[in-house]
Amino acid sequence: MSSRRCVLVALSAVLAAGCGGSGGSATSSAPLSKADYVRQADAICTTATASLKALTAPTSPTDLGPYLQKSVGAAMTATDALRRLHAPQADAGDLAAKFTGPLTEQVAAIKAVIPKYEAAAKAPDPKAAVAAVPRPPITKPDTAYVKAYGMAACTDLASGG
Repeated sequence: MSSRRCVLVALSAVLAAGCGGSGGSATSSAPLSKADYVRQADAICTTATASLKALTAPTSPTDLGPYLQKSVGAAMTATDALRRLHAPQADAGDLAAKFTGPLTEQVAAIKAVIPKYEAAAKAPDPKAAVAAVPRPPITKPDTAYVKAYGMAACTDLASGG
């Protein structure tokens, strides 16, 4: 797999995981209404999209690790903010199973592989070493569910941008 292809695969995984940003978390312990949850989640996803698009894509194997660190940082901020939202009680289980849970799993999988990319970038043949790094499994949210729930910005982002 070429170095450019590796970057694209990693970027796609980050984008699939990245739904979020800061802000919009509920301050009370009461569950949000569905409309408030959708509004706040979409605000988080809109912020995540902007944060990820603002990153400069890596152009060499040595750029990949730092790029993924920044991407995962944005994604972790997003997933943390989404998990802090107090989902409507009737939907909390489905939202966790089909939306925030898969996002959290994907971010963790990417975070776990970053040190391998960073080590590969220091190898005598960094392009080959980066290409040999096993890709993390892609755990995507149920985009049909997210869309049907009404979270347009989160659906777009979870679908890959």
